[in-house]
Amino acid sequence: MFNRTHILLLVLILSLAMLAIPAASMPVPVQANWRCVTLQNDSGIVFAEIHVSSTKGRTWEPDLIGNNVLRSGLGFTVAVPEGKWDFKFIDGAGDSCTIHDVIVKSDLTWDLTPDWLAKSCTMERD
Repeated sequence: MFNRTHILLLVLILSLAMLAIPAASMPVPVQANWRCVTLQNDSGIVFAEIHVSSTKGRTWEPDLIGNNVLRSGLGFTVAVPEGKWDFKFIDGAGDSCTIHDVIVKSDLTWDLTPDWLAKSCTMERD
C-alpha cells in the first residue's frame, strides 16, 4: 500500500516525466537550458497549489502538484527553462504568496521558511 510519501514521489516523477516529453522533442541546444527549482517547505504551511508563469505570460500554468499538497517538511522540484519566472503558492484557505521576477540561470533550491516567505512574497487573498 502506498503512503503519502510514496504518492508524492510518484507524482513528482510523473510531473518531471511530463516536462521531459516536450524537452525531448526540442533541439539539443534548447534542452540544455532547462533548470530545476527545488522547493523545500519548512514554513509550517500546507500548500494546496503551486503555479508558475513566465514573467512575460499573462496566465498561470496548471497546478504543479495536482490533487496532492506540499506539506511542511517535504520538498518538490519543478523543471523550467532558463528565464524570468513568477511562482505562486496557494494554501488551503485560498491565501496566496507570489514570488515575482525570479531569474533562473542555474538550478535553485529554496527553503520556504516563514521568514523567507515574508521577505520574498507578495501576499494575496483569493
